Formats: sequence, structure tokens, C-alpha cells
Amino acid sequence: MKTLIILAIGMFIGFFVNKYWPKVKSELEQEGAKEKQKAKDFIKTTEEKIKDKI
Repeated sequence: MKTLIILAIGMFIGFFVNKYWPKVKSELEQEGAKEKQKAKDFIKTTEEKIKDKI
């Protein structure tokens, strides 16, 4: 009986992961791309400031 309950819970969790993971994954990738762009912009502005000082 315990194994049946555990199996049911596992299937339930698997169903939700299957259904919602692609959405969550794409959102995380978009946020990661934004962070990378921010970092690139920061590096560019820093390089420009250094060049202006020299």
C-alpha cells in the first residue's frame, strides 16, 4: 500500500514538472540573457570611462 501511494505522488509530481518546466525554463533563460546583456553593457561603459581617463 505504501509503495502505491509513493508511486502516485511521484506520478503527480512528474506530471506537474512535465507541464510547467518548459515555461519556467524559458523564463529563466530570458532572465539569464538579460543579466548577460547588463554585464556586457557594464563592461563597455567601464572600458569607455577608462579610455576617457587615459
